[in-house]
Amino acid sequence: MHNRERERELRLLDELKQAEIANVVTRGLNPNAPLRDTNIPWLPKIPVHWQTPKFYHLFDFIGGNGFPIHLQGKQSGDYPFYKTSDINGDEIYIEKSSNYLSENDLAKNSFTLIPSGAFLMSKIGAALRKNHRKITTCQCFIDNNLQALVRKPTNQENELYLFYFLKFFDMAWVDNNGTIPCVDNGKLRICIFPVPPLEEQKAIVEYIQQKNKAIDEMIANLRAEIDFLTEYKQRLIADAVTGQLKID
Repeated sequence: MHNRERERELRLLDELKQAEIANVVTRGLNPNAPLRDTNIPWLPKIPVHWQTPKFYHLFDFIGGNGFPIHLQGKQSGDYPFYKTSDINGDEIYIEKSSNYLSENDLAKNSFTLIPSGAFLMSKIGAALRKNHRKITTCQCFIDNNLQALVRKPTNQENELYLFYFLKFFDMAWVDNNGTIPCVDNGKLRICIFPVPPLEEQKAIVEYIQQKNKAIDEMIANLRAEIDFLTEYKQRLIADAVTGQLKID
């Protein structure tokens, strides 16, 4: 099998992870559960016993701030200041940043503090299409290409269930249809957020984590094969060039 075929398998496995998430956060774990219509193109049916609050019932929306050049690049400080590049990757929680602010920086700037446990997402540009999400683990700040969804006090849903549904939710469904893609928060606020009973949320999270673990192991094995074959190929080329490998 060539590396190109392995790379294709990696893409398919990643798509499988997304498909598994999409299926269970919209239909649940019981394939025989009765469904009801929603009249929503991206979510045509959901189980009849699920609730359907809107985003604004569950979250407050907090935008980011402009990030002056002279404040960028600090490797340590009192608060992380996250940019779009910080929310890339497959991790659920965000703990490190390339930029930090001190208490002294805050005294000189009117930045909006984001609490721990908020859900970060891109809100403008090409990054919007990647649907990266992260959960904050401490108080932090975000730049103006990000926004935070902060759980309201009445929101008692399972944190990871909320995260996985947000991973499924494509922000392109609520963009402003402009030249530069941008989340239209007016549209997002009134979108429904399907919510199963709490015990079912927990079961869905456990199922996703088990599936992801199995798929991630397959991905890791494939990547190890790719790395081995790439290194082997490079070694053969080097040996041939230096004359250590005799080619008749």
